[in-house]
Amino acid sequence: RPIMGADGKARYAVSIFRGKTRPERASYAIWAMTSTVSFLAYWADGAEESLWFAAGDFVVGLIMLSLAMKYGYAWVKKRDTLGILIAILGVVVWVLTDEPFYALLISVGVDAVGSVLVMVKSYEAPDTENLLSWIIYLAAAVFALLAVGALDFSLLFYPAYAMLSAIGVIGAIFVGRKKKVG
Repeated sequence: RPIMGADGKARYAVSIFRGKTRPERASYAIWAMTSTVSFLAYWADGAEESLWFAAGDFVVGLIMLSLAMKYGYAWVKKRDTLGILIAILGVVVWVLTDEPFYALLISVGVDAVGSVLVMVKSYEAPDTENLLSWIIYLAAAVFALLAVGALDFSLLFYPAYAMLSAIGVIGAIFVGRKKKVG
């Protein structure tokens, strides 16, 4: 994910520069698209303190896209192209909505395409992801969920999704490592 908390993202970037982590390019292209609209939809829907999580996704997403394009995992799989096409279709549908929460739902659906691509890559090549960064991202998502401060589904939805996404990537890394050893 684009934002993993300052410490998590710093670790992730250092791991990229050291050649240990290779971000999934198509995922970061999708996330750069969706983080922009998610931030705007979340803001339009009235988020305040918890808005910073989405704002961080937006800014860091653009930085991570740059790193992914330079150092990332090859963009040669049909699933990458399919993921990008699904994401673009989702963004087109999203632009046609006038309701912030619907835009957020579509954004998360498109974002999930990127998450699935990272999960598959993490399962196939678990050593290309930085596990600690994903654990820190999970913690950041939990704190963002707690920061909402109200039982408002539209404000809880994005950080809850981010938490589930992180759990999925972490699980894929563990299962991929176990498969590799076994």
